[in-house]
Amino acid sequence: MRKLKPALHFFGLRLFWVYLLLGAISWRVMDRAMINDCFQLKLLNDLLPKTYAPLADLAAGKTIPPRELENFFRYFERLTISYPKMAEGYGLLGFCQYYRGKLDDAVNNYDRAMAINQNFFWFPFNRGVIDFRQKKYVDAVRSLQNAILSNPKVVFAAVKSSPRVYARVFLGNPYYNQDLFAQYQEGLRAAYCLLVESLFRLRRYDEAMRYCVEAIENNLNENSYFTYRAGLSAFYSQNYPAAAVFLKKHLDKTSDPGAMRYFGLALREIGQVQTADLILNAAPVAAVSPLDKVADQIQLQPY
Repeated sequence: MRKLKPALHFFGLRLFWVYLLLGAISWRVMDRAMINDCFQLKLLNDLLPKTYAPLADLAAGKTIPPRELENFFRYFERLTISYPKMAEGYGLLGFCQYYRGKLDDAVNNYDRAMAINQNFFWFPFNRGVIDFRQKKYVDAVRSLQNAILSNPKVVFAAVKSSPRVYARVFLGNPYYNQDLFAQYQEGLRAAYCLLVESLFRLRRYDEAMRYCVEAIENNLNENSYFTYRAGLSAFYSQNYPAAAVFLKKHLDKTSDPGAMRYFGLALREIGQVQTADLILNAAPVAAVSPLDKVADQIQLQPY
């Protein structure tokens, strides 16, 4: 037993020094991690814009000084470096890149944002807007279909849990301080609008009409837009009875010279020639609907 005591003492002493060394190493690693976090936070705070209001101005179709846009770009670029798993950082970096004219980079960053949070409505929506602007209608259809299938509860949760980014976007901005559900509904209406217009330009009229009906059923039919586009889609797919029904419903709500012309043409195709001629004589040959330009006016939103 006496012989074991020195051995146990020596073993215990060595074990003590091993634990002490491991503790020192752990503290060193933790200390470096804390220093790095503080350094990254200092860099972000130095780049932090005083207000995010200019982002809302861009979304409203206004312009901002190039230097201001560049400052936002550098901030969100640094944010993605410091917090590579923060989806909203990539989203707003893509937003800035779009307005810097770097469309491919914008698309890539929205793809990275979607890889982190695939159920957040605004990422595929903004990507769909970019695809539409580039006349990449097949890609736009895919992006916008993903947008309308997203879960609105995820949208609300993501926005409310983002004090560093989205809370600052909304701060002091009346439009973005409105009810989150109302914002989402406006975005959803715009997504259906772009989706229908993309399908229409691809001449996939039956699909366009199906999404018009879906939008109407979801109470998104502001200004009777989807009733009009459903009538047009039915007309070009040679479903003239359906075209006449949709266009008549639209004309019951508004005076639309473009819709009136197509309504007359649809009536002629189903044999109501006399009524059709009366309508066509009252509608200019080159008449267009003000609703034809709605999709081209939809902007990216600061997400």
